[in-house]
Amino acid sequence: MKKLFVLCLVLAGVAKVQAQKTLYFIRHADKDTSQQAAGSAFMLASNPPLSAKGKLQANYWKQYFDSIPLQAAYTTNFDRTIKTVEPTALSKNITALLYNAKDAEHFAETIVEGAANHILVVGHSNSSPVLASFFAGIQPPLPAMPETVFNSLYIVHNYPAKPRLEIRTVALP
Repeated sequence: MKKLFVLCLVLAGVAKVQAQKTLYFIRHADKDTSQQAAGSAFMLASNPPLSAKGKLQANYWKQYFDSIPLQAAYTTNFDRTIKTVEPTALSKNITALLYNAKDAEHFAETIVEGAANHILVVGHSNSSPVLASFFAGIQPPLPAMPETVFNSLYIVHNYPAKPRLEIRTVALP
């Protein structure tokens, strides 16, 4: 009887253990600012598309993540982030879901409650480092990336139990 009680306690403890997740935060690929510089109303300065170089970068991210078993992808609702995640999501047969970069707590709940353990998050120069910091428990948060930097990868390992942040610089075209 005592062994059965101990076994029940062990199984109850195992059921409460959350799967550890790995989150990959990147900034959208290079954006096309040519129309913006020319003053075109077509551009809609807040939502420019990817440049030709940015399209190459988005495809390179797909290659980079080929060997990583991504199970979920999240993007903000901007053309440049959606087009950055698109090649990777298609190659992994997953649908990129929208998230609000300004509501980190709600986004964290979504991540914890989700079944995916390897998650790609595409954001912006000012949101990707801040979100990576939030998920890694780092305060104050990392600073925004310079406007010309598109090759930073922030990896949060072992989320949510013992998160650890790794920062990589990836060679992009």
